[in-house]
Amino acid sequence: MILKFLWVAISFAALHGRVEGEAVKEYKDTDLVAISENAPEIEVDLRLFRTDHPFKKKFYRKNEAYLRHGTLKKLQDVQADLAKKGLHLRIWSAYRPFSVQVEMYYLAGGNGDWVSDPFRSSGKKTHVRAVAVDCTLVDSEGRELAMPTPYLDFEKGAEKMKHSYSQLSDVVLANRRLLKETMINHGMEPYSGEWWHYQDADWQDYPIIEFGDFPEIHREMLVPELYEKFIELSKKE
Repeated sequence: MILKFLWVAISFAALHGRVEGEAVKEYKDTDLVAISENAPEIEVDLRLFRTDHPFKKKFYRKNEAYLRHGTLKKLQDVQADLAKKGLHLRIWSAYRPFSVQVEMYYLAGGNGDWVSDPFRSSGKKTHVRAVAVDCTLVDSEGRELAMPTPYLDFEKGAEKMKHSYSQLSDVVLANRRLLKETMINHGMEPYSGEWWHYQDADWQDYPIIEFGDFPEIHREMLVPELYEKFIELSKKE
């Protein structure tokens, strides 16, 4: 009976990752990690996994977003603060492989005000470094809080989506301010032109991700067309 009890106890512990001596995976800050797997408290709603957005095509094979581990740790601190208010961070976009950035830029008609020019040498390329997110806030029921514009509303909301735009309701201004202040408090800096974009203040510590970096992740995340394009672009460098 005692042996049976011990077997059940050990099996239960194993299922929950509590067996003594079990290896715990450790990451370097520069590692590229899946948000849902490593920070399930943060919601992922990857818009480019769907087609209901201005670019009208699917870029990713699954609803999973990736970030550098160092940046994700900052977002976990953000989420810990938001949880005290009954709120959650919802991620619309995170790491953006170079081929995705190129495709978005061309689909935006080469408009650098809408999508940053991936070929411009002076750009920060924070999405391509995997240290930036496009995000919003949701309540405990999963409802998005009122914000200045819908996500990626470049045509109708080009002015409204800027942080400097103030002709908004008190509720919207308060929501935008809450997101901004919470992110800044934990080392994430805003982009003045888009209320939803935040990047790691230490973005320069992380190099641009090349095709040969994290090959398995790229193969898993990109639709075949963009995976092939990633290969082609890497050969031109």
